[in-house]
Amino acid sequence: MKNIFGFDLAAGEYCGKELIIRKTDCKITEHQEKTVVRTIKAEKHKRFPLWLSIVQYLCAFTVILVVFTSVMDVDELDFKEMFAAAPWKYIVAAIAAVGWLAIFIAAQVHGRMAEKAPAFRDVFKVIEAEVHDKSYERLKIPADAGVIDVLSLSENTQNFQKPSKRPLYFCVEIRIFKDGKNLYLSDLECVMAIPLEEITGASRLGGTFRLGNWTKNEEYTEEKFKRFGVRRNRAGEYFVKACCAVKIDHCGEPLEFIVPSYDFATLERYTGSV
Repeated sequence: MKNIFGFDLAAGEYCGKELIIRKTDCKITEHQEKTVVRTIKAEKHKRFPLWLSIVQYLCAFTVILVVFTSVMDVDELDFKEMFAAAPWKYIVAAIAAVGWLAIFIAAQVHGRMAEKAPAFRDVFKVIEAEVHDKSYERLKIPADAGVIDVLSLSENTQNFQKPSKRPLYFCVEIRIFKDGKNLYLSDLECVMAIPLEEITGASRLGGTFRLGNWTKNEEYTEEKFKRFGVRRNRAGEYFVKACCAVKIDHCGEPLEFIVPSYDFATLERYTGSV
């Protein structure tokens, strides 16, 4: 089933382009692109020094190597005998273990401090104040529209390949609203209109979904997200339990858009079911 917010790499647009009724003009889009560049620059300040990451991996490799060689000799020597034969090896392993832990803690502290740095906060303040306001004004989005995430997956429709078992989705922040005829979904660049009569239902998708970004103003560690199993790994990927696929029958073609579990309540206000 086609995800309307899947991104068609060949065409450079959403897979649900036939539902788009309004787009922003080029001037706004150029402004968005400039802001994205500024955001990328700010993101670079978050990155932990590469050489320290390499040292951390070397420390981990050293500890694993010492443990492996010790396990290989355990049938012939006990630990005291192995230590007496090569005490330097275990001293190096202990230092490597402490080094790995120290770098791990430093990386966590560095990431949190970078996110709180004025330069980082200012960029996202610009995105919200300038880009969002200008785009949504041009797109005629009502001020009381709801806000949800939808999951997007890049696709090459000209050379289709079956997605991996756990694909990497990206969250797109969407404004959602409706009138008597249509459900409307809008990102920064366009508005999609889905006739209410074409929405055939919604189905919950179990399992854990891997996300490449986090769009919410609140941290993923906030209490409100804990019950949805939101977590993040060291690679900066987020994981959330369960999603909802809203089903659409558009001119005989089955379509859908996917919303993560932490936005179920907002989605239900507009679709009536989750």
